[in-house]
Amino acid sequence: MEFRHKYTNGPGFAGITRGMEINKPVIAAVNGYAMSGGLELALAADVRFCSPNAQFAFQDVRWGFHPCDGGCVRLPQIVGLGHAMELILSGDRVGADHAFRIGLVNRIIPAETLLEETLEYADRLAARAPLAQQAAKEVVLAAYGKAMEDALRMESRSFYDLGRTEDLDEGTTAFREKRDANFKGR
Repeated sequence: MEFRHKYTNGPGFAGITRGMEINKPVIAAVNGYAMSGGLELALAADVRFCSPNAQFAFQDVRWGFHPCDGGCVRLPQIVGLGHAMELILSGDRVGADHAFRIGLVNRIIPAETLLEETLEYADRLAARAPLAQQAAKEVVLAAYGKAMEDALRMESRSFYDLGRTEDLDEGTTAFREKRDANFKGR
């Protein structure tokens, strides 16, 4: 089978799931169904929260195709090869508890407070050092699957680069002064 197709380098689901080079944390909140394309959108996030009634599936094989907007690539990285193959090849739905057990979602939050708690979490992330988040996200994504020595080299280089930022000075000063840091992204 040849993997060249007119959609191979396409924009992905609504232009969102391909070229996810967003250097800020991306959080998904799933309340209800995340099926096929909806699941691919959730997989494009860095962190996923859901309500107890959430349902997840790649039902594509039931209709003669497979996930095509990052699902075949991102799902194994998030839940491992065995769990990914089970979901992708069967087309079966899984609930919130199963999704949590396999690492598909980070937290299960009551539906009534899902959005509020997700936004509170986003606010906490927004108060953290943006350059450190960006660098950490780059290292995690670039180092995944690399040889340990190469991955550690990437991490060390990134850490060294952060050592020359105003944000690190502010963070260490805030720590010494026992106050919240006021990061500027510099």
